Amino acid sequence: MPVLTPPPAPTQPAAAQPAAATQPLTVTSPPPTIQDKHLAYDMYRRDQLVRSVPRTRNALIGTSVSFGVGLALLIPVWAGDHCVSYDFGDSSNLECDTTGKVLTGIGAPLAWGGSLGMIVSGIMLGVRKGKIRRLDEKIMLTSDRKLKWDPSTSRMVF
Repeated sequence: MPVLTPPPAPTQPAAAQPAAATQPLTVTSPPPTIQDKHLAYDMYRRDQLVRSVPRTRNALIGTSVSFGVGLALLIPVWAGDHCVSYDFGDSSNLECDTTGKVLTGIGAPLAWGGSLGMIVSGIMLGVRKGKIRRLDEKIMLTSDRKLKWDPSTSRMVF
């Protein structure tokens, strides 16, 4: 709440000053308290966390897609046999292709990295959302909750 302070004392006698040159009262606000500084920092920290949540959510979505693509490349390797047998009368020929090695070489790192990324970004997202929830509760409890008169609704409000 602003504090009204009287004007400084005149340095000249009152007779020497013109009557129209009266100095108005100056309005100054008290210095912020430690509680106000903590509340300002909590609000700043909350804003930072709110801005970082979408990035973490995007990381979770991106690593989930990476895991899905890696898994889609690995399923054919696990499901099928990549060898073909040809019978020519008395002899048979078994030919195997390298599709399994290629799909495993590409799919395994994608699935592995995607799964680790999902775990890490999921934990980060949960921690950040929890911090936001706790800061909201702290800000609500420490904010000014005095009973005031609201002239627009003609009733007392918090």
